[in-house]
Amino acid sequence: NREAYLSHLLKVIGHVRSEKVEFLIVDNSDQPLLESALPKDSRIRLVRSPKRLSMTSNWELGLINALAPWRTFIGDDDGIIPSELDKFIERIQSLDSEAVVAGFAHFYWPSDPSSEGVISVWKSKKMGVHSLGLTGNIYRDFASIHFPIPYARTVFSLSLEKKVRSIQGGKFFTASSPDINSGATISIFAEAIDYTPEIVPFIVGTSPSSNGVSGSNQKTKEDFFQLSDNEWLQELGLESRELNLLSYIEPLAQARKASHQPIELPGTTSLIWGTLLSTPRTKEIADHLLIVFPNHARNVKALSLIAFLIYPIVTFVGKWRWAASRLLFSGDRYFRQKSHSLRTIFEASKALEDIVRD
Repeated sequence: NREAYLSHLLKVIGHVRSEKVEFLIVDNSDQPLLESALPKDSRIRLVRSPKRLSMTSNWELGLINALAPWRTFIGDDDGIIPSELDKFIERIQSLDSEAVVAGFAHFYWPSDPSSEGVISVWKSKKMGVHSLGLTGNIYRDFASIHFPIPYARTVFSLSLEKKVRSIQGGKFFTASSPDINSGATISIFAEAIDYTPEIVPFIVGTSPSSNGVSGSNQKTKEDFFQLSDNEWLQELGLESRELNLLSYIEPLAQARKASHQPIELPGTTSLIWGTLLSTPRTKEIADHLLIVFPNHARNVKALSLIAFLIYPIVTFVGKWRWAASRLLFSGDRYFRQKSHSLRTIFEASKALEDIVRD
């Protein structure tokens, strides 16, 4: 029910030059989107669900109806950088990998008429083909925001999708969190993942109606959209650990279970330990871990007590370690800008296009 956001995205799509792309709109709203509301663009197709679907079923509907040999997902409040998408489409046609991870851009929509829109771009120096599997992706890529989630960041091939479905009983998604779950699935099944961080084709949009924000209380929403630069950098550096909470562990475990692959999550004890250290809500995450890993109940209970006691120290050290590593070793490029003139994803797209061109 976010057609107002979609209208801005459709405006951006019109500036994409490539004809080697389709934009499939999967309409799962209460009020059906009319064909007449869409631009007259042969690259745009509309698929209407006959009934209200879960998020996972909605994503599956998109995949089933997609025709192109590569696929990814973006939300109606997300965006595209047209010139970057044109470059990305040309690049992926020459690659042998089954999944390609692109650069990272973000737009925080204004939360109210008086607030500013915020854009950012994160371009890592990590490039080339990597064959890491789930273990490598969890440990090496969460921290640098390269986990291959096929949502405004990663594209994957039709051949990979078919391989996954043949093993997972016809399903591509196996958990209620389709983005995290499918990122884990890609890590498990893709023989090689190509990283092209120098190209930034998609923009992750965070709006007051985003799934991750809409369930928050009003104070959390205000804080989320009014972070200072330092606070935002800190949040970005710790994002990987915070996302290990309820939203990450279960879909990771579900992907491993559905894959029938003879691998373990990267040292279950280490994963439990890292997850417990990711949040001060130790009891909450411990209760969930007991459900996901019932055979490790003793470890969960013991480690949760230790984590509760040392969390403040770990957090302090982690912030400084991350800041130092980014400054001294990573070579990642980061840009962030606030402006009252950034009101829509179209305006954010134009601003980011100039930034990534430089």
